[in-house]
Amino acid sequence: MSGSKKWTIKATEDFERSLKDLLKNYYKKDPKGKTEFKLLLKSFIEQLRTTTLPKTSLLETKREKAPSKSLGSEQLLAKLYFKLPRLRGSAGEGRIIYLIDSEKKEIKLLYIYTHKQYSTRPPDKLLKDLIKQNGKEPGL
Repeated sequence: MSGSKKWTIKATEDFERSLKDLLKNYYKKDPKGKTEFKLLLKSFIEQLRTTTLPKTSLLETKREKAPSKSLGSEQLLAKLYFKLPRLRGSAGEGRIIYLIDSEKKEIKLLYIYTHKQYSTRPPDKLLKDLIKQNGKEPGL
């Protein structure tokens, strides 16, 4: 799912809300860590523009099993794994769930969280709602 044409990246409202919560919960008293995190996130997004499932020394991505009947035929759910700067333990293990739409050449960032918040992933009901609100076209 990579190619010469760059992918469009869109952050959903739910992603922005979960990002705001993450920053407030983990970086409220650490402006340097917050800055490092924002730079790291920006670099991940740039990598997603050219490769939908990147793997580097800083991050790894995997296809994620989607909740039943939640995706269209040209869609794929993926999870990006990365280390959060200046955090330790399960709070330092970051995750981003995103939706890849190969027909539109678009990636929608759905949700960001830590391993401390969800040891595997957010519940299927939440994922299904995120996909329904942000990805699946009616009739697919």
